Amino acid sequence: MKIIIFKYKLYSLNITIFNYYENIFIFLFDKYKLKFKHIEQFGIIQNKNNIEIIKNEKISNNKNQLINDSIFYINFIFDHSNNTYLDKKFVLFEFINILSIIYNKFNKITNNSIKLIEKFINCKYINNDDKKELIFFYNSLVN
Repeated sequence: MKIIIFKYKLYSLNITIFNYYENIFIFLFDKYKLKFKHIEQFGIIQNKNNIEIIKNEKISNNKNQLINDSIFYINFIFDHSNNTYLDKKFVLFEFINILSIIYNKFNKITNNSIKLIEKFINCKYINNDDKKELIFFYNSLVN
């Protein structure tokens, strides 16, 4: 775990991510085929500050926060996946699954969201049929 944090300089990110952070770690664990060891120790975690949880839930449910976190998540796994058809296809499926969060007729389309879709359209490791499907979904959501 520490190796991943230092390799990807996750400690130096200047943004706060409330959504998809666990997906990023799962992606990196899978990429490096990390194995976990089960230990027979039990403990209790006590949360003393319920107000912090409520505040964090409000932030994570904030529409703009969710959109920004979604864009960051897809950008991160795209940039750190291998340049193979299979790996980029996985990222494309993840992107399609959350496409409606980022793009819909009720959200303002930002420069970051435009750059994200262009990244997929310009990728040589995504075939033309998948690109056409992505454009179709995108157009269906924004119109």
